[in-house]
Amino acid sequence: MFDLIGKTLGPYRIVEQIGAGGMATVYRAYQPGMDRYVAVKILPPQLARDQNFVKRFQREARAVARLEHTHILPVYDYGEAEGVTYLVIRYIQAGTLKTRMLQGPIALDEVSRLIGQVGSALDYAHRMGVIHRDVKPSNILIDPQGDAYLTDFGLAHMLEASQELTATGVGVGTPAYMSPEQGQGVKVDHRSDLYSLGVILYEMVTGRVPFEAETPMAVVLKHITAELPLPRAINPSVPEAVERVILKALAKDPAHRFQTAGEMTQALAAAVRKAGEAPAPQPAAAPAWPAAAPEEVSLVTRVQQMWARPPGKAALLGVSLAAIVALGYLLSQLNGELVIVGPGATATSAPTQVAAAPTQVAAAPTRVPPDTAVPLPTRTPRPTQTTGPVATPVPTDNSAQSKQGEWLTMCANAADLCIVDRAGRSTALGLAEGYRLFPGFGFSPDGLRIAFTACPLAELRQNPNNEFCHDLFILHRPGSEVTPLVRSEKYPESDPSWSPDGDWIAFGGWALSVVRSDGSALTNLIADSAVGNVVANAWSPDSRSIAFVSGNFNFDLDWGFQNEVSIINRDGSGWRTVFSLPDPKPAREDWIVEIAWSPDGQSLAIRFEDGRAYLISADCQAGAVGCRLSDLAEIPDIPPDWLDTFHPQ
Repeated sequence: MFDLIGKTLGPYRIVEQIGAGGMATVYRAYQPGMDRYVAVKILPPQLARDQNFVKRFQREARAVARLEHTHILPVYDYGEAEGVTYLVIRYIQAGTLKTRMLQGPIALDEVSRLIGQVGSALDYAHRMGVIHRDVKPSNILIDPQGDAYLTDFGLAHMLEASQELTATGVGVGTPAYMSPEQGQGVKVDHRSDLYSLGVILYEMVTGRVPFEAETPMAVVLKHITAELPLPRAINPSVPEAVERVILKALAKDPAHRFQTAGEMTQALAAAVRKAGEAPAPQPAAAPAWPAAAPEEVSLVTRVQQMWARPPGKAALLGVSLAAIVALGYLLSQLNGELVIVGPGATATSAPTQVAAAPTQVAAAPTRVPPDTAVPLPTRTPRPTQTTGPVATPVPTDNSAQSKQGEWLTMCANAADLCIVDRAGRSTALGLAEGYRLFPGFGFSPDGLRIAFTACPLAELRQNPNNEFCHDLFILHRPGSEVTPLVRSEKYPESDPSWSPDGDWIAFGGWALSVVRSDGSALTNLIADSAVGNVVANAWSPDSRSIAFVSGNFNFDLDWGFQNEVSIINRDGSGWRTVFSLPDPKPAREDWIVEIAWSPDGQSLAIRFEDGRAYLISADCQAGAVGCRLSDLAEIPDIPPDWLDTFHPQ
C-alpha cells in the first residue's frame, strides 16, 4: 500500500495510519466540513481495477450504511479516489475485544454483557438482510466506557466479488472463528455469524479458541469434523449452564444452534444468573491466561457462485484433504505473516487489520496459528454416483435442498438423482426406469417426496426429436417409487415448487400451472401467450398465492428476458404484475433469476443475474410510484428466513 499520510481522498485529509491487517489499511482522517475525525478504511488498490468488485462494493456499502444500531460502528461514506477504494466509518478511541482478552480473564457478568451487545447488533443486521461473515474479536471495538461496537459489516461479502483475489469469486472469513458451513465454501445464512459469536464466547471463558492446529486449513477442517473440546475441561470454573450454552452455540449443524443471537444471549444471561457470583474464569492448565489469537489475515475461500434454495441451509459435507493438496497451494511471507495463496489469488494482496483502533497491541505468543489467508476447495456441480462417505461438494444450480438438510441433484451420469446427506454421503436413488433428467427439482416440506422433470428414455427412443418431452414426476421416499404426475403435451414443464402446506406443486415453462400432489386438479393458470415463459416461482407462506418471474421468449437466446414479477392466486384469480423492468429486453445481467416471499407475506425479494437484490411490496402495481426499480430498497441478499416458510392460516 502506498503512503497516503498527508494526502486527501475526497473531503478526507489522511492524518495517520492506525491499523493494518488482512483486508484493509485503516487511517485516521480529518473531515473539515464536519469538523471531525473519521476512520478511513483503504482496500487493496488492485481491487479498484476489478469491475465485479466495484459493483459489489457499491451495493454492500449502501446496504451497510443503512445499518443504524447502538452497537454497530456506523459507515458514513464510501468512494473511490486516487486509484483506491475506501470506506469511511466513525472514529472512536477504542481498543478491540482481542486486546481486552489479552489483558486477562473477564468476569462472567461482563462476558454476558458484551456478548449481549454484540448479539443485539447481529440480530438487527440479520433482520435487515445483512450477514457479517467475519465476526471475530478484532472486529469488536471496546470504547473507554467498556461498550462493544461491531465493525466491518459487509467487508467480507464485498471481497467475494473480487476477481483479482481469486479466479472465480471469493468468500472471506477467519479460520479460528469460522463456521463449518463457511469453511466448506457453501452459501451461509445468519447462523454462521452465530457460530462465530459462540467461538468468541468460548474464547472469553476459557482463554483459547476451541480448535488449534499447525496450519490454517487444519483449523478449518477441525471446525468441520472434530469434536468440540469441552470448555470445563479447559477451565473447570466455567458453570455447567454456561457450558451448555456454548455447546449449543457451536453445534456443527446450523439447525441445532440457537436460531437468533437473542436466543443465545438470553440463554447465556440466564446461565450466568443461575451461576450466581461465579469467580472470574481461570485456565486450569496454565498459570497465566493464554493469549488470544494474533490479529488476523482473513481467510480467502475460493468458491463458485451458487444460487441454491434455501441459502445457508447447507448440509455439513465432508472435505477431501487430497483435493485440498491437489489445488497446489503456494506459501509466501507477507509482512512477516504467513499467507497461503490459492490459484487465481495474487501474492501482493496486502494483509490488513480491520479494526479501527488507534493503538495496536502486539499479540503474545500463542498455540493458535495465525488466522491466515487460505483458499478452500471449489464445489463441483454434481456429486458422484456413489454410496458412503465421499468428498462431494454441495451441488450448484441444478439442485434443491430439503428442510431436513439434504441436497438433491443429478448424479454424474445425468440419468439418476443423487441425495447428499449432512455427513456428505452421496447416494444414487436408483430410478427403476431410465430418464433423461432436466434441471429443476423440488422437495416436499416433509422431505419425503421429490418433484422432478424428465423424459423417459423409452419415449425418447421412439421419438428422439420430441423437444417437448419434459414430464413432471414425483419420487416417493424411502425407496424410489416414481409416480407420473403431469404429461407435457405441448410445453416443457420446469422448476416445480411445493406449496408450504405440501398439497400443491406449481411449475413453469411456457406457462404457469398448478397441480395437487396426488395428480388431481391440474390447472393452467396463465397461458404462454400471456407471459412468454415462466422461469421462477415461489409460494406465499399461506399457500394461497404464487409469485413468479416471466418474460418474452427470445428464440435467438433460446430463453426469456425475465423482466416481470407477478402474483396470482392459486385458483387463477387476482393476477397482477407487481414489478417490471423499463426495458422489455434487458441485458443478461438485468434478468431476474430468483424470487422469495417474506415470512409475513407482505413483501417479495428478487435477485438479478448479477447478484443485486431488492425488496418489493406485495401490494405494488408495476410502474406505480414506489414500485419502480429506482424506488426499491436494495439489500445485500435475500434474507435466509424468507425461503420455504409455512405459516398456516
